[in-house]
Amino acid sequence: MSDTHHFKFPSAKAWRLILLLICGWIASTVYVAHAVPSAPTTQSVDEGKAIFEQKCASCHTIGGGASVGPDVAGVTALRDRDWLIRWIVEPDQMIRDGDPLALELLDEYNNLPMPIPGVTMPAMKIVTRDYKNLYNRLISFSPQARTQGIGTHGVHWEIADMYDDMLHTHPTVQWNGTVYPSLEDVVDAANVILRLAPETNGESAYRAYQAHAQRVGLPLADLVEKSRSVTMTFDDLKQQPRVCSVAHAGQGLLTMDGPIHLSVSILND
Repeated sequence: MSDTHHFKFPSAKAWRLILLLICGWIASTVYVAHAVPSAPTTQSVDEGKAIFEQKCASCHTIGGGASVGPDVAGVTALRDRDWLIRWIVEPDQMIRDGDPLALELLDEYNNLPMPIPGVTMPAMKIVTRDYKNLYNRLISFSPQARTQGIGTHGVHWEIADMYDDMLHTHPTVQWNGTVYPSLEDVVDAANVILRLAPETNGESAYRAYQAHAQRVGLPLADLVEKSRSVTMTFDDLKQQPRVCSVAHAGQGLLTMDGPIHLSVSILND
């Protein structure tokens, strides 16, 4: 026998179930992910010059020497990036914190403070676009889901322990000193969804039923009590397309032939 292993594509039925779960999860489940910075509108050099002249030129020049405030020509080479961003966003806090360079600038320019966005300059709004880590943000499952939980159709449940577990059981990505469950590979992304979806995770289904029971005042979690330990991966569904429970409490589940509306658990022992 040959030792060569050939990739075997899932059956059409398996693919349909997997796609159904993923699409249904994306369509109906509200979860908090990293906010992806919106792309800026394209502006010409002349438009940028007009904005500077309107908003900044009363205090600063670009290559014209110090004025009410310092000349900003080459400022990104003179100052550390993180320091400069903070000085623009919260100059008042930096002065209160006793930042040496902030205090030096304040003294040099006659104790005239930098304007505070949204306060002393109310029309100024800071928009942070972290382009350096844009790709990293897109391939990382947000820790906000860990702290804020997930939910659907007004039902919400906590997943902090599940998120922490994925840091040890799933592929991860690390940037800026923080580790996240990875979404970079399509199968990894599918497994994150399957790990949290009530249809393929018994514990998530149990918590969803518990949350729904609190809303309707009826005991519902016992419907999925026996399947709390069930988890399913992409590879599991390739071998045997199935669910561990229907979508919680009357949400309904789309079958291959159309919708069915059940409020009972489907167990696959």
